[in-house]
Formats: sequence, C-alpha cells, structure tokens
Amino acid sequence: MENASKALLIAGGVLIGILVVSVLVLAFNQMSEYQSSSSNLEKSNQLSQFNAQFVQYAKPNLKGTELITLLNRVVSYNRKEIGAGEIDYSQTITIKVSVHGFNEKYGNSGKTFLFGNNDNRTFTITTGNDELMQIINGQRDLESMYGLNALSMLTSNMESLKSYYNPQGSNDSERQRDKSTGRTIKQVIGKNLPELEQQFNAHNFSAIDRHGEYANFKTSKFRNIGEILYADNGQVTKMDFEFVE
Repeated sequence: MENASKALLIAGGVLIGILVVSVLVLAFNQMSEYQSSSSNLEKSNQLSQFNAQFVQYAKPNLKGTELITLLNRVVSYNRKEIGAGEIDYSQTITIKVSVHGFNEKYGNSGKTFLFGNNDNRTFTITTGNDELMQIINGQRDLESMYGLNALSMLTSNMESLKSYYNPQGSNDSERQRDKSTGRTIKQVIGKNLPELEQQFNAHNFSAIDRHGEYANFKTSKFRNIGEILYADNGQVTKMDFEFVE
C-alpha cells in the first residue's frame, strides 16, 4: 500500500512536471511569435514612413514648388549610404520629370532660358549634379544674391526696365524718348545692383527673364505618371512626373 502511494506521488510529480514544461514551451512559443510579429510590424512601419515622404507627391495636381521639395528630398536621401533599421540607404531613388509644353506656354517662339529650345525634354534626377537640379540650384543662388522680392519686382517691371536700358528707335531722339518712359533698377527696388545693372547696360536681361520663367515653373502643375516602382525590400525606387499646365 505504501509503495502504491509512492508510485502515485511520483506519477503525479512527473505529470505536474510535464504540465509545467508544456506551459513554459507554450509561453516561449507565444513570446517568440509575438516578438516576430512585433518586429515585422516595426519593419513595416519603418518602410511605410520612409515611402510616405516620397509617394505623398504622387498626385494629379502637384505644384512646381512641391516637385522641387520632392527632388531635394530625393537628392538628400541618395547622398546617404548607410542607415539604421530596415531602410537600405544604398538603394537609389530616381525621379523623371518631363517639361513638355512648358516652353510653348511660357517661352518665346518655343524657347525658354530655363530649358532652351527643346520642348520635349525629360530630366532624370538622382543627384544634385543632374541638369534640372543645377537649374534649380542656380535659381536659388540668384535669389540669395539679389533677394526674392527684388527679383519679383524687377520681373514685373521688365518692359519698363528694357525701355530704359535698351531703348528702341531709329534715331537718338526716338531712343531718348523711349528711355524717358522707362525705369532704372534703383527706381524699381529702391537700391542699386551694380552687377545686374552692368548686364542690363549690355542689353543682357537673361537673369530676370530666367527668374520669371522659374517663378512660372514653381506655380505650374505637374502630375505623377506610370507606376511607382519599389525595390525587393519594399522601398520606393522610381517615380515619373510630367508638366500639366
């Protein structure tokens, strides 16, 4: 009888041990699944947040200023090579921008100072050295040099400035009469800009004409075309845009 009781106690202890081990194994598996699920969710959130800063611009009425912001973000990202988390900074993002129709709308005889005489141009942007970025950065430098307000005032008074610095007429009397109807840089913005005035005196108004076109570029509408491409890990890699109006 005593041996039977011991056997029962031993059997009960083994059973309890098995139950404890089973519970621990189950808890461990559930914890592992939870951690795996949590890790996958974190990776998914990282990719979603990363892609959102680019794909938010994939809309039918994208302003030129928004497009410029997107291009600057892409160039900034492409400069990086390493990073933390799920994002692979060695993966390049490419943006293509077609400006077909811009010259026709804002140029002279289908030609602009920004894009030349080719109205079917498509720019590919990955770095700050790409042509469209050089154009954008050049205009940013011009705005830093003279001030955006001054350039805007000069642009809106372009005809008056040309009358003063490049008077028309077949004789001196006619040219003097044309000049008298014009205005100087100082009269327009309240201060002298010697370098720009030197260009005007040489009948070179390209800096202001270019600024006027760039102002139109910033207020123009663009749209995303085609499918957005993604890398194997889910990162956005390519987007295409075209000029609308």
